Amino acid sequence: LAGCSSNKIEGAEALHAIHQTDVGLVQNWDLKKVATLASWVQKEVISANVHAASAVEQGGLSMSLMKIAIASQKGMQIVTETPSEGMGEDGTHGLLFGEGAPAVVLSVAAEHVEALVANAGDVPLQVLGSVNSAETNFEIRVNSSVLVSMNLEEMTNDFEKAIPAVVA
Repeated sequence: LAGCSSNKIEGAEALHAIHQTDVGLVQNWDLKKVATLASWVQKEVISANVHAASAVEQGGLSMSLMKIAIASQKGMQIVTETPSEGMGEDGTHGLLFGEGAPAVVLSVAAEHVEALVANAGDVPLQVLGSVNSAETNFEIRVNSSVLVSMNLEEMTNDFEKAIPAVVA
């Protein structure tokens, strides 16, 4: 994860659902940090250190991870901790579904992680897990508890059928 992990459920989708609005509130981000993150991610993607990237936006971190797993058709195991302090009132939900912090999920080969870290400068980085082409499951563990465990093929089918099912 490049950028800031969210600690609160906020953003366009969450605010829309809670307050029945058409748009969410504009976040008070440090635009210099956002520009630094965007420039760095662009440079790393061009350098071929990054295999896949997904902005943390609608649906938060969990949706970004799912999009990469579906696009690559490779199993993914995410293991992270929710800090006991500083996560705000939304805790694990904020971490997984928050849209309130500028961040990008990057998929990077193990041999490129060191170079990525060396090039990061002021961009915060967090390793969330691993991708395994032999694995057929998508799994998210937080604080040693399995919160999501799904067969990749089933998840892909559900994802691809979601919009047609809503508009049918």
